[in-house]
Amino acid sequence: MAEEDGIVLDHETLRRWMLEQGLWRRQRQRKKHCQRRERKPNFGELVQLDGSFHDWLEGRGPRGCLMNIVDDATSTTEARMGKEETIGAAVGVLRSWIENYGVPRALYTDWKNVYKRKATSGEQLRGEVVVTQFGRTCQKLGIRIIAASSPQAKGRVERNHGTIRIG
Repeated sequence: MAEEDGIVLDHETLRRWMLEQGLWRRQRQRKKHCQRRERKPNFGELVQLDGSFHDWLEGRGPRGCLMNIVDDATSTTEARMGKEETIGAAVGVLRSWIENYGVPRALYTDWKNVYKRKATSGEQLRGEVVVTQFGRTCQKLGIRIIAASSPQAKGRVERNHGTIRIG
């Protein structure tokens, strides 16, 4: 205000005026707290899939990726160890789940290119629907893939990584 309009004010005076007009808040506004999503009511309605890289063998072998599926309703778990989070590892743990429990209705994953990816601008312009090889496999089985926006969204499988012990 001093440079552009030649008006010199004490900062407290300006703050008080802004408070009176509702343009200044006394405290910082906190982010809205995200509520936890309720569990699905039925087994197999939604399963969460994720890979976790860790020294699972505690130095007795190579680091690996634990591919882990957790049922949202019951926390039933199926896990397989692999070297990387690849389509082969994802299909392997999904196949194991299906053999033991049947085909889930929906699969909650992250945005890794193995599971689901966003269309490029060129693909969007052409109106192409992008489906990964894993996505095509799930389509044939009637499994809907839901991509999570954050690790917190896949909380059950993420927390499960911290409780699994191998060896």
